[in-house]
Amino acid sequence: MALLFFIPVCGLFVFEIWYYRNSSMQTLSSYSFLFFKNSNSSDITSITGIGINFFKRWVHYISFTGFVLFPLLLPYLLSFIREKKYLIQKKQIILSVILLLPVIWSLQKFPIGNYLYNCGVGPETSYDTFFLHQNTDHAESNFIFLTIKALSLLGSFSLLLILADHLFQANSFIKNPASINQTLITLFISLFFYYLSLARSEPIFDRYILLFSLFIIPAVLAKSQSVLSKPVLFYCFLSLLILFSVFTTKDYLNSNRTRWNVTNFLKKQYSATDPEINAGYEHEGNLVLDSLYWYDKWKNIPQNKYLISFGNVDNYEKLTFFTYKRYIPFKKDTIFVLKLFGK
Repeated sequence: MALLFFIPVCGLFVFEIWYYRNSSMQTLSSYSFLFFKNSNSSDITSITGIGINFFKRWVHYISFTGFVLFPLLLPYLLSFIREKKYLIQKKQIILSVILLLPVIWSLQKFPIGNYLYNCGVGPETSYDTFFLHQNTDHAESNFIFLTIKALSLLGSFSLLLILADHLFQANSFIKNPASINQTLITLFISLFFYYLSLARSEPIFDRYILLFSLFIIPAVLAKSQSVLSKPVLFYCFLSLLILFSVFTTKDYLNSNRTRWNVTNFLKKQYSATDPEINAGYEHEGNLVLDSLYWYDKWKNIPQNKYLISFGNVDNYEKLTFFTYKRYIPFKKDTIFVLKLFGK
């Protein structure tokens, strides 16, 4: 049984050695190490802070994983209802509902994290939408948001049912380790330590949670042999999720590409310098890559002479605008070039 703990910890330790030796300073600052110090000012070191952040990330991880694995989780939920497992697994249902409550609360404050926030559906990372919370209506689509909320909620509940079922089998594992799939136990232990390392860092990126989603797939398949009993249903939802991912990523790239074009336009037509332009998160980060605290710098910058936004902003006048095509929602969107009054 000791090997079940030794292998995950050893694997994470070897990964962090490799990552630490082969990454640049900027890359290291974006990953929170468990065994090493990455000089990230946002690292949380107190036990209380890690515990609070552990809980805060829970709703993000579960809602994100529930959404990503929805094509696998829906057949499981349907088989759970059809086979009337709810008549037997009452404790699992109660625990799942309790764990789902913070996820339901978090969905009221959608979008969560950046799997919607930065993908082209939610407010993009321009200064007016990200910090001033203005002009966010250009990206809103009630139908799309409600659909994604529903998928996240159903997927989250299905995932929690599976995790609760595995948890209630822990007692039999202690009594008879051979009766439980030890590969799954190793995966869960690996996920726990990986989750713990992420909980030490205040920022979170969805690309880190994709690993969590991949590791949880064996647990889903182990709990339901009938997950793929309806292959048409599975492939339909999987295809829709793939299309959604492709189109929203394309929207995000189109938006960023247009903002870079606007930046070049300001430099050529108005001889503007980079410090005079606020073109959003990526632009500011590109200017201060030598600093590990550029996010705080961007958050606290004074009013720039030029502002690239999605609409009107107080104390600014419109100079011109640029349009680009988006797919979700399907329409043309507009990026405005603003200039500070009196400048």
